[in-house]
Amino acid sequence: MLRVLSAASIVRDDVGEAIDWMENDPIATFDHQTASALVSEGRTNDVIGYLESISSPLHPASWVEGQMVIKIT
Repeated sequence: MLRVLSAASIVRDDVGEAIDWMENDPIATFDHQTASALVSEGRTNDVIGYLESISSPLHPASWVEGQMVIKIT
């Protein structure tokens, strides 16, 4: 759980927002499960990989003012 919280804090720029994201935001990629649910299932590496992929400058999503924004080109 701490690995995911650490990675989410980097993406979200705030520990409080990272905790909220982990507990409350469903991830479409994982059948709308939360990061916390995935970690409970032993899927920590999957969540870390997801966070790495969305923090990539090549990913079409980014965080703006605490909200995920999808860039459509």
